[in-house]
Amino acid sequence: MKQFEFDQEKISLEISEINRKAAEAIERYPEHQDIDVAPTERTEEYSEDRFKLYRYKPLVTNPTHPVLLVYALVNKPYILDLEEERSFIRSLLKQGLDVYLIEWEPPQRKDRFTTMDDHVCGYINRSVRHLVRKLNVDKINLMGVCQGGVFSICYAALYPELVNTLTCMITPVDFDKENSRLSHLISNIDIDAVVDSYGNIPGDLLNWSFVGVNPVHFIQRKYLGYMDGIDDESKSDFFLRLEKWSYDSPDQSGETFRKFCKDLYQQNKLINKAFYLQEQLVDLARITMPVLNIYAKGDLIVPKESSQALGENIKTDNYKEIELKSGHIGFFVEPSEQQIIP
Repeated sequence: MKQFEFDQEKISLEISEINRKAAEAIERYPEHQDIDVAPTERTEEYSEDRFKLYRYKPLVTNPTHPVLLVYALVNKPYILDLEEERSFIRSLLKQGLDVYLIEWEPPQRKDRFTTMDDHVCGYINRSVRHLVRKLNVDKINLMGVCQGGVFSICYAALYPELVNTLTCMITPVDFDKENSRLSHLISNIDIDAVVDSYGNIPGDLLNWSFVGVNPVHFIQRKYLGYMDGIDDESKSDFFLRLEKWSYDSPDQSGETFRKFCKDLYQQNKLINKAFYLQEQLVDLARITMPVLNIYAKGDLIVPKESSQALGENIKTDNYKEIELKSGHIGFFVEPSEQQIIP
């Protein structure tokens, strides 16, 4: 039997190179806290205590089609504008759209009682009506991201007369899919006990919950990739910006968290036609406007089957699905993925 032959010099050089990259990666890592993000210019359009409505500076002389982006309560929305060459918002502006964004404020102690009803029927509703009045239009094009997509779906079902088109991106709809690791995780949690104990839910607690969905992916692989690409400044800067966003998680309003987890993740009330906001049934059959549903094949947080359930439950004659090859956030940071936007 032939024995393995080892080149001690090559092995020594490789180990030295690994050690060098590891040392440089460790040295650079703290930079993620202060690295610049969100380069696209914007102005505050309207605000209340729990949110700010921003307008992004148009890139064309006469922008058309006002679009309101509704982001999730989890993490910050600058993932949509992480850096100039990887900006989803900039890609919308380049198409001549007039882009607005709701950015949620971190909750204070008193905000533990702020409900999902307040977010959808209050804050989003007032933002839409503000834009309708300001722009002198009848309806707004609504785009929702993840949990913000759920909020947008609920809004479109409750106020269809104010929504021109609905776009959902990586949005869960059917929360009872067998391949949803997050659903399985939440199904075993006593949500009432968590909310009653914490009040507002700590952002760090949610962060580690997402990591628990696939710890090998979210910890081992990404840090090895960071170390391997440390000599490429653009790659390492991109990683550090992503890292900043990943751990920039505000707390969650307790009552909103309670309803979202119990009514949707644990009881799947939206699909079961039993979900109410302000005593109004959120009936998906009332969504008759054009709908674009974008989901990702490799999404570990929102399985594509969960998103696809939207098309089976709405009544529009103009429905389109787009499947991405990437994961949960790839669409917003990969220019090649953004080219599929109609």
